Amino acid sequence: MGIFIVFSKLKKIVQTLKFPSTKYSTILDYTSHSLVTNLWNCDFMAPIENTLTKGAQVLDVGTGEGAWVISCAERFPMSTFIGVDASLYFPLVPKVKFMNAHFLKTDILEGLALEDNTFDFVHLRCITLIFTDEEWSNKVIKELIRVCKPGGWIEIVELDCQYINQGPVHLNLCNQSKRFFLENNVHSIAGEDIAFYLKQTGAVCEINEELRVVPFHGSKLGKSFADHQIKFMQAYKDILPGILGMDEKQWEDTLKTIRKELSVHKTESIMRRIYCKVNPKQSVI
Repeated sequence: MGIFIVFSKLKKIVQTLKFPSTKYSTILDYTSHSLVTNLWNCDFMAPIENTLTKGAQVLDVGTGEGAWVISCAERFPMSTFIGVDASLYFPLVPKVKFMNAHFLKTDILEGLALEDNTFDFVHLRCITLIFTDEEWSNKVIKELIRVCKPGGWIEIVELDCQYINQGPVHLNLCNQSKRFFLENNVHSIAGEDIAFYLKQTGAVCEINEELRVVPFHGSKLGKSFADHQIKFMQAYKDILPGILGMDEKQWEDTLKTIRKELSVHKTESIMRRIYCKVNPKQSVI
């Protein structure tokens, strides 16, 4: 989960929004990987397993700490996995024991430093709010297609930013945050639009979209998602309170209240997994 958000209208206020410490990025990346894998009971749904077993070139965009790359590299030793991120949060790289896992600092918005038609499988996960609508449709999706081989697969996993059964404090926080994002052309339900963005390129086929309900209550998994949600908010404690006009105590009290509301109101959301095949004849658009 590489978190690097750049708002063109806010460059004078904040050039990048990112995790304030390696501690938070590591916790959130590996927790997110575990939660997503447990929710879906898989690391991917594209029909690519046989290809990975035999040996393939795989790209993970927005890799963060590289949790997905490391997990898959161990599982498929014949394939090569490359994780890319605009940030430089690769502290675990020296500890990587798999010769088939590699990491590269490159920004998809500036064009990935990778050749056309290179990868059999391109993966991207949990970075909905990082890009504006225009960036999703005009840059991100097109770059994913560009680097994927004709006949290769692309898979995107995103959590909707819309919630079901919210408590009043959580709802108010989300509404204020939504206004901030919309003012800067970051559409908070981008996950719902990804399949459309892919289809409108005309460069992909066999578009599949699977949905899972994400609970923030009840079961052990639900409580883990709730804890992760609060830790994600805590990671932005130097940014969001200022945007929302809160001091440190108000922010901490708000998070405590939201944690209780997630359970009491049985809050849920939707996670989407979209995967498609790049047209066999042409991948560059």
